[in-house]
Amino acid sequence: MAVASSNDVSDSPLLPELLDGIEGEIEQVSGDGAYDCRSNIENRGATPIIPPRKEAGEP
Repeated sequence: MAVASSNDVSDSPLLPELLDGIEGEIEQVSGDGAYDCRSNIENRGATPIIPPRKEAGEP
């Protein structure tokens, strides 16, 4: 599934729609920092493999 957006729309709000388009189990979600919304991924039981955003603070 693919979702296209314009430059004035952030990628992370589209992630739930992308995940909802997948039936069944999701084991892992990989992406760039724009998809750093781990709770959406973890709610589906998947492991997020996404580097933190550049502006994210140190843990």
